[in-house]
Amino acid sequence: MTAISLVTLLAGHLMFNDAHDLASWLKSHAINGDFLRQVILMFCLWLYVLRLGVTVFIFLKRKMEWSEMLIVTCLMSFALFSFAKVGGSSNKSVGTLHFSMLFIPFVMAMNFIFFIIPRLDNYLSAKYGKEFEEYAGRTKKFIPGIY
Repeated sequence: MTAISLVTLLAGHLMFNDAHDLASWLKSHAINGDFLRQVILMFCLWLYVLRLGVTVFIFLKRKMEWSEMLIVTCLMSFALFSFAKVGGSSNKSVGTLHFSMLFIPFVMAMNFIFFIIPRLDNYLSAKYGKEFEEYAGRTKKFIPGIY
């Protein structure tokens, strides 16, 4: 959570400070674009961080392994910063579609389909055994043949 919050703060720093005021090593990463787009984007990023915090600290009842925590932290930090960099750098008015923004949700979906969901299915199968197998047998798949 701390790393994801810091990445969001860094994105805000790069968005709302003049490039001349940034440290020399950050100048090349300045995010200059439509101000309204940046404000909306920053609001959405913080809303996401808040939702993630509620999920992790309130709703998540199981223990999270270090490997899972590191993967989630790295992926979410990359995704949030990429959204800020690509979306915040656009000078197009709000409501204009930016096709490069479709890449990140695609990569995240592939991560869920091929890594996270199978790993959690294996965990549930090991924990609940036959009961989980029966449940999985009568539950419809989101994408038949994949998961």
